[in-house]
Amino acid sequence: MANGSIPRLPLEALLQSMAADPSARFPNTSFNYFDKYCEVKRILDEQYYRSTGAGLALSGYRYTRHDLSHVDDVIRQAGYLIGCHDREAKDPPYRRLEPYEVFVLLYAILLHDAGTARARKGHEKEPRKVLQTLGDASGLDSIQVRLVASIARAHGGRTENGDKDTITDLISQEDSKIVNIPVRSRRLAALVRLADELSDNPHRADPDALRKGFREEPNKATPPESVIQNLYCDVVNPNIDYIGRSLTLEYNVDKQLLDVEYPNDEEIGDLVAGNRVFLVDYIAARINKLEMERRYCNRFLWDFITYDRCRVALKIFDDLTVVKTLSVDLEDAGYPVLAKPLKVLKPEFDGVTLKTTFGVVLEDACHV
Repeated sequence: MANGSIPRLPLEALLQSMAADPSARFPNTSFNYFDKYCEVKRILDEQYYRSTGAGLALSGYRYTRHDLSHVDDVIRQAGYLIGCHDREAKDPPYRRLEPYEVFVLLYAILLHDAGTARARKGHEKEPRKVLQTLGDASGLDSIQVRLVASIARAHGGRTENGDKDTITDLISQEDSKIVNIPVRSRRLAALVRLADELSDNPHRADPDALRKGFREEPNKATPPESVIQNLYCDVVNPNIDYIGRSLTLEYNVDKQLLDVEYPNDEEIGDLVAGNRVFLVDYIAARINKLEMERRYCNRFLWDFITYDRCRVALKIFDDLTVVKTLSVDLEDAGYPVLAKPLKVLKPEFDGVTLKTTFGVVLEDACHV
């Protein structure tokens, strides 16, 4: 969208058409919301996303790309999640979004990784600061700044207590209103988060981290820890089956990569234990993470659009020949398990405790 007016992605085109509708509800009538979105996207690209490589390099690693192409990948995946790309969809969920919600969704995606221009660690906490640097150019008042920043921030990281449930922590209520316009904030945050998780693909891999020889000899990379995340992007092919309600991941792996152990680091240490990791083990950990994100985000999307499974295929290649395919569907099955028993959530909900507290009253009541 270099000229600031031509949308390249269906979700952006949706906002353009909505913003041109005189009956569409937006908080501010003094500007066109698609034009404002284009302006903010240009500013963030110039002031932040063109510098993300330098910000990420402060840690010494060559992370996957976090430039504007990644932002566009997240926008594209969010559009697939809500049916923007599927012409055969009946009553696609994007039609149930307010025009202003589409603007907020796109704005939050623009913001979600802008903080990486400063540093990788803690980047998810930066959206509000980024908006404050934009000043009046943001087009948002202070209430809207908090709204959009909280949705963007919830895409990752942890709460102050170390919990990954950032959507519940940062967004206190599902429904809010901006000048009488309903905004389902948790729903939008779940879309940002799930689209971001599905945004890895081969062109996101940093070629400098995957130069010839580094795949097979990762210890020669600079630094060695840079390889595994970029290699993951290089072999993954994500797709969203809106009609089938499936998140599909296909992995194409050369067999010579199967016996290479790659250095682990703190970025993936909570996914795979140990100092070194096989590529397939890292892939398995990322699949598990996506499945957890699917279940988590479905909590906030249940009355809008939910996805029933993660469908996975791992293909092992010998040159151009597939020598082995491992396929699996991850989905809800069997009898459910409580995250926490009732007595853990509410210790007072206990016979002995209540007898001790109200024993006399209860005993008298029995003799009535």
